[in-house]
Amino acid sequence: MKKLIISIFLTLSLSINLNAQEKFINDSSRELINKKLISINSAKTIDQKIIAYGDCGYYYDVLTNKTDSSIYYTKKAYDLLEFTENPKFWKIVPTNLAFQYSRIGFYSNAIDIYLNYLKKYQNQNDTLKINVLISIANTYRAAKDYKNQLIWGFKFNSAFEKIRLQEKYFLNNKIVVTGNAMIGDAYMNLNILDSALYFFNKDYEMYLTVLNSNKQLANNLFDEVIPIANLGEINSRIGDNEIAIQYFRKALSLVKDIKKNGNGPELYREISMSFKKLNQLDSALYFAKLSYSSVEYLEGLGYLVITEKAKTSKYLSDLYNDMNKKDSAFKYQSIYLNIQDSIFNTEKISNLQITTLQENLRQEKIKEEKEQQAIEREQNLVLAAIGFFIPVFISVIFLIGKWSKKKFKFIVSLGIASLLMLFEFISLLIHPYIQKYTNHNVILMYIILLIIAAILVPLHHKMEERIKKTFNDF
Repeated sequence: MKKLIISIFLTLSLSINLNAQEKFINDSSRELINKKLISINSAKTIDQKIIAYGDCGYYYDVLTNKTDSSIYYTKKAYDLLEFTENPKFWKIVPTNLAFQYSRIGFYSNAIDIYLNYLKKYQNQNDTLKINVLISIANTYRAAKDYKNQLIWGFKFNSAFEKIRLQEKYFLNNKIVVTGNAMIGDAYMNLNILDSALYFFNKDYEMYLTVLNSNKQLANNLFDEVIPIANLGEINSRIGDNEIAIQYFRKALSLVKDIKKNGNGPELYREISMSFKKLNQLDSALYFAKLSYSSVEYLEGLGYLVITEKAKTSKYLSDLYNDMNKKDSAFKYQSIYLNIQDSIFNTEKISNLQITTLQENLRQEKIKEEKEQQAIEREQNLVLAAIGFFIPVFISVIFLIGKWSKKKFKFIVSLGIASLLMLFEFISLLIHPYIQKYTNHNVILMYIILLIIAAILVPLHHKMEERIKKTFNDF
């Protein structure tokens, strides 16, 4: 159908909305989040920091539904990926962040992340790379950029041909979105109907091939309504309404409980439209009412179906008007207009939420920078104190050695110890700069530290001999 994976998004929206009503920061959640925040500061390696930031992003999303904080910490984990080659992080963090961006309408951000992943793994044929290709196509589809949806649908198909997977399907919660269906959907939205029909047929053939070879596998992989309903919709678009109705009826026969199926409102409405084109208005009205009742049922379960409700109420108003039933036409027109006002207000709220989210992300960044500056100031104060203490300590040792009438080996040992303190201080002082200018490259850091050690060790021995000679001369 027109919305290839509407059932996926409806399921997600149901889950998100029901959870949003139940989520609150209770004591256990707050304690868990605080532990993760503490683990960020205690992390000693880049990998540990990535894990800590990623966990914070996950818990803010799952436990508090704070999208801004979730994105902020997941983005921090993502920014650290350039300092690690751990494939585990590269497979989890980018897709999590891209999904969050896409969910709130930041489509360009999501696309940038997906493209960055493809650039890094351009010479590999892993399955995640294939999934990223279809995710890019679907992101463009959500953004209603159907030309780019078409381009990436073809790239997805091409990649499949190269790697020849045993099961050439994109799996997501046991629902398959093949490249052919994605391409057909793009062509249909671009009103290139012959091409849409061709690719929808290819998609249906793939479904039949799997069904004939392994029925259980087909049931596990496919939302079988979609390949068949797509053919119904495209035939309706090109004017073959009787053929379209046959496909629609077959799709209906495959659904165990149409009311609970996210495709129900659109499927019923498409059947009604085909009957209307055949001038069978009673049948058209029957299925239009089923479409509206399906919307109300899903709405009662918590699904976000306001768009479907608007389409069906507008369609019912027009249908009643064609049947010269003015009262009913006015009723559904009023419902449609109220929904339009609601959608307009929702869009305004959504734009405000996006602006608020951007500001919250900016404030989170400022807060993080202030915390980092505070840590750096504290470290600088400690370094300054050490830097002040070492020359004072060395001076005191020399004064004691000069004024003491007896020569103590202990004083000589303190002099050597002060020398060790000086060289360790030098290493401590330059280490952050080495990390910064080598971008945490372990090999470069090792080489630089090795060169510094090669200079400091002989210098240390010479100064140690000088200290011993100085004390002996007192």
